[in-house]
Amino acid sequence: MDPHTRPGVRRLAVVVLTVVALVPSVSQGVLAQTASGSPTSVAPQPTLTSAVDAAIASRATRLAGDPAAVRGYVAAAIESERYEGALKGPRGTFLTGSGNSTDQALLMAVLLEGAGVARSSVRFASCEVMAPEPVPAVGPPPIALDHVAELQAGIGDPDVLAYVAELDAFRTRSRERVAAAAADLTGMLTEAGWTPQRAASQGSTATHVWLQLRDGDGWLDLDPSTETGAPPCSAVATSDGLPDAAWWTVRLRLTAERQADGALVEVPALEVTSRLADLASSRITAGFGEPMGLVAPVITAEDPELVYTPVLRIDDVTTAGAPFRVIRPAAPDGGDPLGGFDPFGGGDPFGGGEEPVEMDPVTAVWLDIDLVDPAGGVRSLRSEVFDRLGVVARVAGSAGTASVQPLDVVTGAYAALDSTWHVGLLLGAMRQLDDDPIALPDLGSLDPLTTDGLAGTMDALLRLYPAIRRDLGGEPAGVSVLLGAVSQAQGAGGTSDVRTRLAFDALLVPGPSPVDTASAARDAQATLLAEAMLVAFAGGETGPLDDARGVFTAAVSAGTPWLMIGPLDAARPTGASAAAIARISARLATGVSLITPAVAPTVDGMSRTAWWFVDPVTGLVRDEHESGRHQGSVEYGGKSSENTSRWRSFCDFAWGLRRGFVVAAAAVYMGTGGAAGTEALKAVRTIVEAQEKSRKTQEEAMRIACARQGAAGGGPPPLP
Repeated sequence: MDPHTRPGVRRLAVVVLTVVALVPSVSQGVLAQTASGSPTSVAPQPTLTSAVDAAIASRATRLAGDPAAVRGYVAAAIESERYEGALKGPRGTFLTGSGNSTDQALLMAVLLEGAGVARSSVRFASCEVMAPEPVPAVGPPPIALDHVAELQAGIGDPDVLAYVAELDAFRTRSRERVAAAAADLTGMLTEAGWTPQRAASQGSTATHVWLQLRDGDGWLDLDPSTETGAPPCSAVATSDGLPDAAWWTVRLRLTAERQADGALVEVPALEVTSRLADLASSRITAGFGEPMGLVAPVITAEDPELVYTPVLRIDDVTTAGAPFRVIRPAAPDGGDPLGGFDPFGGGDPFGGGEEPVEMDPVTAVWLDIDLVDPAGGVRSLRSEVFDRLGVVARVAGSAGTASVQPLDVVTGAYAALDSTWHVGLLLGAMRQLDDDPIALPDLGSLDPLTTDGLAGTMDALLRLYPAIRRDLGGEPAGVSVLLGAVSQAQGAGGTSDVRTRLAFDALLVPGPSPVDTASAARDAQATLLAEAMLVAFAGGETGPLDDARGVFTAAVSAGTPWLMIGPLDAARPTGASAAAIARISARLATGVSLITPAVAPTVDGMSRTAWWFVDPVTGLVRDEHESGRHQGSVEYGGKSSENTSRWRSFCDFAWGLRRGFVVAAAAVYMGTGGAAGTEALKAVRTIVEAQEKSRKTQEEAMRIACARQGAAGGGPPPLP
């Protein structure tokens, strides 16, 4: 026995990692358990990474190793961006149709090597140049929906025609909403006397990188930034490959926190570090291996504890951390399997005797994502898996001795641990380049009732975000981090309803400093509504005050005035919860200013609030809800009948993700980079029809699988 534990007392050390989707009990990749409970193997689902690699290989074959053709192709097809170091790599540069000089050189090297050019014949050269002034983006990039008439003209499936028309109408309504909301926010910012200050870049330098190819005893310059291929400066350094310090990296980890001797101690758990470029096209799923079906359970029904193994799955590769044990949730009086005590908060999992007492209890588990740039700068992002102390105690500085709250239990399992996370490391909107159609994974054939099928479906949904945001008028964002969370929830008031909950959270959406107040407001509203559109695509029902947009809408409807709060101001919104006040205080302590309804809105007897925070350094304006997240959630199942099963609610959720226009959106929101009638537009047509055909085939299999478990696929509500 562990020397730190005794019967009824459990010391927990937890480890997990990354971003979010929660699932019911699974077996080896399948969200349903076999009669015996043993793992069932499932064939891997297609990945975007393999599709991008195949498209790059095809282009390399056609360029045939001709250095002039390779340079010309990159010059024509890849837009130049400004950032330091290797961020996107060959895959990300090809996938988004854009990149800086370093990433363009990496793509050229892959195109040459793919045609048989020896790696020893290629090297990288660099010099320092004066950094140009940033050029504001001129409108959103073109997407297939810009040519909706031409797109529909080549589509034969009437269902696909209807989906495209519905998406086009929804897009129009969303753009109108952004324009109106941005005008209101501009007025608020102006009233507050706020004007963005654009940082000057005069005198700064940037590293310019290009490729050189051995030419006899010398080297041939291949610089796509100039017409001749000659670089704008003389090489001051050359190397066979980029040094490690030139690459952006990302650390994905799960951190557990516990109370010990009146203090909080963080325990690192599963951790994976990778070049960001290597994950440019990867689907990333994190969670615990047993409920995800990736690790076979090692306990029996009689064991008083459960074992959870933290896992990170990148495409088809799983990395597991150290397993840990928790006390099994005890059934309540009467043995109702839908309810249950949380033994961490009371109850006796051993069937009698004294209640268990935690020693050094685990108080929180956090998903941590660190982005490290080539200069060593770190942008740390944190999202809670669970927090048993709460923001009020943390902001007050009393968390070390605060009371530990119980974990939620749903159908006999800890909801927070019986979950998965999907991480979107988004490097820009995907583009379908002319003559370079990416054979995207067949979203229509993905089965969201499997672990990898759900991961692929969520990845496709997350990758819509940069395109939607830019299409609504948002500025280019660089690296965005978007989480998609699916969890189980119990009905309010102790009812036996079981619900599957999907939530999105934009942990990071950077961007260039806005040129004026109006552009700052438009970018902020596009960022907010793009998340809301993903929620709408996924269907389900969302509460009126579950996200910042709902709070702001309710405040405007009620005629509530707005409150501008500076870092040194003591004013706080009336009627706001203690958690909201604590989060506002924490935000103000970082030096930002806030704009919030002066009175927390109330709908159906429930009050919630949210705010805009204004970064004085970057000038960016972003939203935040009192929950600490940046978007609400939608729920499936459990609303119309008692004793709704976990499987039924999950089937309702999967059905929402499988709607035809969701599958269509993944293709028609792809940037085409050209005018109507281009090969790219034809490729989008082909993709959307093929995926709809696969979706209808897969839909029947899902219907049978759900019916077998006593669940019927439900119909989600229409788009708002």
